[in-house]
This record gives sequence, C-alpha cells and structure tokens, in this order.
Amino acid sequence: MHDRHWPRLRLLVAALLLVGAAGALEGALAASAKPTCIKSCKSVKKECIGTAKTVKAASMAGCEEEKLGSLSSCKVQKLDALSLCETTACKKEALRAFKLCKKEAKSVFRLCKKDATNVFTGSKETCIEDSKTCKARCNGGGPTSCPPNEAGGPNLLTTTIVDGADLDAGWTGVGHNSGVVIGAAIYGCLQGCDTSTNPVCTGTGPTGPGSLNGKTYGPPLPLLAADVATCVVNEFTEDITIRELNLQTGEVEMRLKLNSIVHLTGDKNNPCPTCSGETVGAVGKCRGLTPKLGQRCTTEGTTRRFGNTSSDCPPFVADNAGELEVELDPISSGTVAREADIPCSGGLCLCSGGGNPPSMNECDDPFSCSEQVCIDNGGSEDVRKGIQPGVDQQCCKKARETIPCFTNVISRTGEAVPGEPAWPDPTYPKTATGGKVAGVFCIPPTNSNTINQPTGLGGPGAFLLPGSARVEYAE
Repeated sequence: MHDRHWPRLRLLVAALLLVGAAGALEGALAASAKPTCIKSCKSVKKECIGTAKTVKAASMAGCEEEKLGSLSSCKVQKLDALSLCETTACKKEALRAFKLCKKEAKSVFRLCKKDATNVFTGSKETCIEDSKTCKARCNGGGPTSCPPNEAGGPNLLTTTIVDGADLDAGWTGVGHNSGVVIGAAIYGCLQGCDTSTNPVCTGTGPTGPGSLNGKTYGPPLPLLAADVATCVVNEFTEDITIRELNLQTGEVEMRLKLNSIVHLTGDKNNPCPTCSGETVGAVGKCRGLTPKLGQRCTTEGTTRRFGNTSSDCPPFVADNAGELEVELDPISSGTVAREADIPCSGGLCLCSGGGNPPSMNECDDPFSCSEQVCIDNGGSEDVRKGIQPGVDQQCCKKARETIPCFTNVISRTGEAVPGEPAWPDPTYPKTATGGKVAGVFCIPPTNSNTINQPTGLGGPGAFLLPGSARVEYAE
C-alpha cells in the first residue's frame, strides 16, 4: 500500500504550476492606460483560474492513477497470500486482508480528491483576490491615506510590534509564553488633538482590502504548543477604534475585533508558510505548506523560531480548524485586569469552555499559582529551557514540573512612553520606543480537540506587546 501522505506531496508539486499564471498579475500592473490595465487584470484572472482548473484535473487524474495502482497491489498481495495458504481459515484471512486493503485504497482516494478540490478552491480565491488588488492599483488605489485632523494636529499613528512579546493562551499553561510576529503594524487616522492645547487624540483604523490596515492584522501567526503546530490568520471584522492617544504622556487605549482563522498545519518546524525575504519589506518566494508555493512574496514580519511570514503565503484552506471571534477590548498601555466569575473546576474561570469543560488552571493546587513560584523555581520549564520566548507572570507545580498558570484574576500591565520631540514641540514626526500594550481576553474553542485539549480552549488569553510608535502628518 502506498504512503498515506502521497496526495498532499503531489498536490504541493502541482501547485507550482500556478506560479506563472499568478505572477502574470504583476505584469498587468505595468500597463499605463487605465482601461488597458483593467482589461489585463481580467485577462490574467481568467488565465489564473484556467491554470487552477488544469492543476485540479491533473491532480484528480493522479488520484485515480494511484487508486488503480493501490487496488492492483491489493490483488497481488491477495494472490500471493492465497498461494501460500493450506487451510480454509488462512484463505478467509487472506480475503479479509484483501477487503481491508481495498477499503483503505478507496479511503485514500477520497481524501486525495478532497485535497485536490480544496487546493483548487483556495487557488481560485487567490486569483480573484489578486485581480481585485490589480484593479485597485489600476484605479490608483492601494492603501488609502488619512483625512486631515480638523483640530490641526497630526493625523496618522503607526504602531509596530518589536521583539519581546508575550502571548498566553488557554488554561493548561501549555499555550503560554508564545511569541508573536515581529513587525506587525497597526495604522490609525487621528482627530481631536492639536499642537499646543489638547494632546489627546481619538481615531479610527480603517480595515478591509485596499484600506489603511488591509484585510488582516499582520501576516499569519505561527504557534507551537504541546507539539501541535498551528497557523493563525487574524482577519479584521471591523475598523480599529482608538479611544485615546495622549501625545504628551504616550498613554493609549484601543479596541480590535478579529476573526482568527486557526489552521492545523502539522509542521512543527514552520507552523506557517514562510517567505524567503530576509527582512521586513524584502521580496522573496513562498515556502512550505501553501497553495502559493514558489510565488513572489514580501516579508511582513519575522519570528524568533519559525521564520519570516507574509500574507502573500497563506496556509491551505483545507487545514482550517475553526474561525474564532476574538475581541481585544481594551488594548491599553495601562493595567488591564479581568476577574473570573464563572464557576468551574478548581475555582472560578474567566471564560466559558464553549462546550469544553474549563478549569482555572492545571496546577496540583489550583490556588498555589503565583509570581513567587516563578521566582523560586527560575521560571517555567519552557521558558527556562528556551523553548518559548515569552515571559512568566505566574507559575505553579504540576507533579515535578513548574508550569505557567492563570488565577481567578488575570492582569497585565503595559507601559506608556511619550514621543520625541516631546509635545507640544511642533516638530513632527514624533517617535516613541520602549512602550508596551496589554490585553486580557477570551478565546473560543476550535473545531479540533487536538488543539483544544492540550491548550485549554475555550479559555482565557492575555498578552504584553512591546512596540514602537510614530505620529505624523500624512497626506
């Protein structure tokens, strides 16, 4: 019997055939006349989808060929077994093995066809999305700028994540102390503040295709917990709300709402596809488990362990393990604390399990979770050994291990850093480094218990994100 993973490997090779068609979309942008440019976009989209159909047909044919080969192998094995049998019981066993062999061959064939269909669907969606981007550029589109600040102050905020982030997900502690993508940015249009009398701005960060922030918050986020590799694509579901940005003190509070699409990829070395561009903004080629393998990409973020990622290199649609509604409110440079009030195993829980029984933590003594346990034991196992790049807040004992944990009050504290030159100096742009924002939130369960059970989802999440900020006047 053939290896069960041959369909995915063959489909990855077949996906390379799409490179030429998708790459031609860039050529369409070179057309100088708007009508010609749009016509070229439509033509290239048609060609791109046509190539996707050709790849699907070739993949389906390959599935059929492999099935026939497997069935033929089953027959040979049956005949060989029968030729050696001398008893009726032996012959019955040989026939039973033959039926199981056929059943497995047909099962692999069905999975192969499903993969081929999913690859086609993902490729078609990519062709359509790229065509929309192409047309937007023909129309002089691309990310839009901010309107002037009617109060006379700066109108554009840019915040960018730097190294040193800490993301804690789920109640078991296994998903704590993860890093995030370095270089992911948020853009906001500011109003209300001025240059001398009022340093407090409010604002909105437009989201969606062709907007200031685009469709997603940063590139795909690779995560590895308990040897379970996932790739999370965070799509905005509404515009970003900037409740306050104080130019004088650096204090900030905002809200994000996301549709977090979790992909169970199985690649422990690179949970998300990577882009070969060596730094943020560098051009490279997509690598790994992606329908855009070998295509041009621009690196949008870097990670300590899992390479550089780009929204140009999405994971396979077939790996989707659930779409989670996540509300990050507030995201603050101050202290964000939430007190649990849902009765659960071990005490009180902040979040319902979404159908899965939640616990407060996985400590031997649920009420022993504290910062002091981290200090006394030099931190949790994963942080001490350098397996996770994050920071322990609270720890406890589980058997002989020291693990990170949550209590019934989850709190994280950011840090406000004012920009330089200091307000009300009229010089812009103003930049700030060394600040942090914090958040505490609930994470719904995915569709996969392979993810939910070891991580403790549905359950709470918390983060500390260090970053740089820039405030300026932009046309």
